[in-house]
Amino acid sequence: MSFLQKLSSLVSDKKDGDYMLALDIGTESVRAAIFSIEGGERNKLKAVVCGVGGMTMAASEGKESFVAEVVEVCRLAKKEAENMAGLEVSRAIVEMSGQSLKCSTALVSYDRKNASETIDLSEIKNIVQKSQWRAFDDLRKREAEECGLSETEIKLVDGLITNVKIDGYRVSDPIGFEGKEITLTIFNIYTSLIYLDLLRRLKKALGVEIVASIPAFFAVENALAENVFKTANLSEVSGIFIDCGVGATDVVVSHQEIIEGPKTICFGGRTFTRRLASQLQLKDEDAERLKKKYSEDQVSSLVKRKMAEILASSLKMWLGGVGATLKSFSFLSSFPSLILVTGGGGIPILLKKALESRGWQEGLNFLQATRVKVLKLSDIPDVEDKTDLLDDYSDVGLSALINFGLRLRREKSTLNSILARIIRLLQA
Repeated sequence: MSFLQKLSSLVSDKKDGDYMLALDIGTESVRAAIFSIEGGERNKLKAVVCGVGGMTMAASEGKESFVAEVVEVCRLAKKEAENMAGLEVSRAIVEMSGQSLKCSTALVSYDRKNASETIDLSEIKNIVQKSQWRAFDDLRKREAEECGLSETEIKLVDGLITNVKIDGYRVSDPIGFEGKEITLTIFNIYTSLIYLDLLRRLKKALGVEIVASIPAFFAVENALAENVFKTANLSEVSGIFIDCGVGATDVVVSHQEIIEGPKTICFGGRTFTRRLASQLQLKDEDAERLKKKYSEDQVSSLVKRKMAEILASSLKMWLGGVGATLKSFSFLSSFPSLILVTGGGGIPILLKKALESRGWQEGLNFLQATRVKVLKLSDIPDVEDKTDLLDDYSDVGLSALINFGLRLRREKSTLNSILARIIRLLQA
């Protein structure tokens, strides 16, 4: 059973008072939230946050103790959230940023020998199996070439069929249809051996069933699909997602049925913090507080201008990294015009202004004039924070993960049930 099906069965049977853990693992911090799913009718359910915890970490991927340090920080963050909520949880949804969990989308076409015959379950099983084997083989080869890993080190975590077309026409379920060409859009989540070990040890150390393990941006994309993109179909989402964290920035592109990333820029909010600290002769923690006050519009216009001047060169370097990263998505001939910014590492307003400039876009073909939106908690629907401790900018990802438990309640899909069985074979 895939994480989508697990989540569907868990959530659809929930009653008021059932609780889950949302765990947001960043590159240098962990945020945890305990939430319940409340409400009566299916379309009126909401997630209610009753406990929050957070810990920073100094874990470095190159260190032998990396996995153990991350697991311990997650355990402490979970404990803090449980203490606030006054209860313990046994189920969790986990999201990870950076290069820990990655995704790849494949459009795989299959030509049927007899177009006039109706498609039955046996045939579609064969088509999904061949398509996924081909998609995973291509994924491993590309990832091994780009990252210097052996193909055996690249492991599938889960997957989802986001779109099906027969002779160019979209269908929800191909069984019973006729046609020559079937095209599947397969979204795969994968990782390397070190992060697979992390997930396994996390499950044991926290004493929870991990219902879902997803890339951080995936939760955000799901949460925004209907309200921002006006669609329930992920293959129709079109945007550039930029998450500026403390030590790095992740870039994901979702366009023309393809979702790819994240690609990581080793340039995050810490660079802005240290620049302010150096120029204003502040301690790093004081500079961080100043960044937060700017974001909350609690500094004067004079201070804002001074900070913008100090950070101008750093913002230019950051923009250069964003532009170069987008160019590395070489499979795209054009880019969507909507840019969505998340994360509390930078100063969101300044990042927005920088991205609205045109100089960094040289050599990039956008479909229309770019529009930049900085995401806040209010953009994530159906999540109520009773603790009032979720940060308006840095906890957008955590809030989206909480929303994930609501958004992916769906009827069982025959195609995704077949895909889940194939993925289990590939995981062996």
